[in-house]
Amino acid sequence: MCVFGHLVPWLLVGENWRARNLQVFSSSLEKRLKSDRRKKWDKKQEAALEAAHRALNAFDDANADPGSSPELRTQRQNLVDAVDTLKALQGSYDDPGPL
Repeated sequence: MCVFGHLVPWLLVGENWRARNLQVFSSSLEKRLKSDRRKKWDKKQEAALEAAHRALNAFDDANADPGSSPELRTQRQNLVDAVDTLKALQGSYDDPGPL
């Protein structure tokens, strides 16, 4: 069997060899990477949530009575659903770490 790696282009091992769970990154590095990725996620999520809020506020400002027509009600409900979904996604972030 031939195993390809990053540092060694290839390595021949016996057929009875089993891959063990090797920790490539130290725990402090893994925590830092997760923290950095979380910060990037938070920035993007906040920007998307802010844009959704702006769109909802602009819609409400442009339409004094959105309940007057079914199309306006549907459009407003879609905007409200987008805001709610983005809020729910903010709390559901999960980083499995390096795979």
